[in-house]
Order: sequence, then C-alpha cells, then structure tokens
Amino acid sequence: MRRVVEFREAYQPRLRDAYLVETRMYKLLTPLIGAGSSPFTSDLQAPIRGGSIRGVLRFWWRATCGNRFGNLKGMRSAEMAIWGSTDVSSVINVYVEVKPTAEIELRPTHKAKDEPDSSVIPAYISWPLNPPKEKPNDIKEVLLNLQFALTLRYPRHFEGRNLAEEIGLTLWAFDFFGGVGARTRRGAGAVCRVDEKGSPYYSKRDMEWGWQYISQGGSWPDGVPHLDTELKARLVEGDWSTLAEGHRSFFSEKFSWQNRGRKHSEVELIKHKRTALGAPFKWRGVRVGDRLASPVIYRPICLKEGNFSVVVALRNLGKEAPRANPALVKKFFYALGESK
Repeated sequence: MRRVVEFREAYQPRLRDAYLVETRMYKLLTPLIGAGSSPFTSDLQAPIRGGSIRGVLRFWWRATCGNRFGNLKGMRSAEMAIWGSTDVSSVINVYVEVKPTAEIELRPTHKAKDEPDSSVIPAYISWPLNPPKEKPNDIKEVLLNLQFALTLRYPRHFEGRNLAEEIGLTLWAFDFFGGVGARTRRGAGAVCRVDEKGSPYYSKRDMEWGWQYISQGGSWPDGVPHLDTELKARLVEGDWSTLAEGHRSFFSEKFSWQNRGRKHSEVELIKHKRTALGAPFKWRGVRVGDRLASPVIYRPICLKEGNFSVVVALRNLGKEAPRANPALVKKFFYALGESK
C-alpha cells in the first residue's frame, strides 16, 4: 500500500509578510456607462472587469505619484514595473467581485431617439450615447445600484520605494475623485467607499489627507496630467444634475452672450482655447485631435456628514499648456465649485 506523505504546514500557500492584501467595498452613486468588454455597453455578466479598474488606478497613480521619478523616462519605467506592460507582468493583483443585489438594474438612457431620459442620467452627460441617425432605435442602457468589492495584493516595498504609500495615495484619489466606466470626468460611474454596514466610509477630513504627499514630490514630467495642488478640491452642496447644468451653461449660453460683438478671429481663438476644457462642440477648423480631455472633474460624493458633489482640477503640462489657458481652467473650476 502506497504511503501517503503528510502535507506539511511549510508547503501550504501563504502570503509573504512583505505583501499586503486589502479589500474595499464600494457602491455606485451614478449610472455606470459600459465598463465591460464593449464600449458604451453594459454587461450584467461582467459589469466591471479587473483590467478596467487596473487602468483607472494606473491613471491615478500617475496623477498623484508621477513627480517622484525625476523625469518622464523614469516615471514610465517605474509605471511599467509596477502596473505592467506587454512584456512585464504587474506586481499588483487586482480582483473585482460584484455583489448580487436585487437593486441592480439596466435602464435605457433615452425614451426615444431625440428624447434623453434625464431621470436616469443628465442629458448633457449622456450625449455620446445618443442613437446614431442610421440606427435610431439603438438606445444604450446604463447600470444602476451596483455594489462591488475591490481586492488588491501588492508588495509593501518595491525597488527600494514605499509602494504601500504610493498605492494608498492612488486609492485615495480614486475613492474621492474617480469612477469606473466612461464619462467619469463628468460624474458617471462615481464610486463611494462604504463600510461593512453599507454606510459612507470617509468624512470631510479624510479628503485632505493626500494633498501633503502629492506636494512632497519633485517637478512633474511634461504631458503628465496630475492633481492641481493649488486649487485642490472643492465640496459643493449642489447635486450632480446641478453641476451638469452649470457645465452646460458655462459652455453655451454664457459663452454666446459674453462674446457678442467680438471680432470673428477673437471668437475663434476663444473656441480653440475652450477645446482644452473638453467642450463637446464641433467647431470649424477644430480637428478631433485638438479637443483635449477636460482638466476639471466633477462628481457626486457621499461622506459621513452627508451627500455632496466634489470638483477637482488636473494640470496637464507640456505641448498642451499654451491651449490649456490656466486662467480659463480656474474660471471653470470656480464656476462649478459655486454651484448650488
């Protein structure tokens, strides 16, 4: 009879002391626009993928820690070593578990082709989901009331750096300013970290934690979007639809009124500058590549003190800087920050 070898404790898989495993619970505050495998398409079977979250966290790592490596080459080298590339595996494992609840539902964004349903998502936010002329019945759906657990496994230290601090800073930015899916800079897919009872995890005071660590780094490489440590973040008592309306008026009615009587060349120059704010207009002479992602982010946020909205700005240096017009970015930031 074959002798069975005892399975020793030393052979059992275990996490090394140098690795950290952290699980956070989230709920969505706003509709999720297609975080599955197809753009703008919601998938009930896999509404949020680990790869999508990894990409989002990668962005927020650059926006909070990208100034720690001396130059762009150093930052990119560190980024690939941590988050992976086509040739190198990531040292961070990302797992997503969607919590099955009866409240999860798919809702159409439009009642009809030219009739957005603002009770689901503000029309100014959902315009990329408008059905095309050739497919008027192709109405997209968004996902509501989703809850999920996010688990990360990563080394405490990596290449002589405190990776735990970098990941903590990355998650801080994601929790307060980030989201999942499309249109997150406009508040879609906004996440709220919750405790085991489903209540808000953070207070107002927690939102101040990360700024000190961002400021401790050096200069930022050109072309790397990062959080604006001068403007920081502003809490607003207005809800999501109020900020969306403020956004719309800033780019349309006020813009048209303020520029009446100006020379055509001056108006065209202002239009070009506003492409740096992510304005969703097709102006004559403005190419698709000229329209930059908005440097101003707004979204709802839930805290222990209540429900608010938050506005935060990104700085995007480099070749875009002449068109980014810092004064206009600041004006846009404060216009949204004063919404009520």
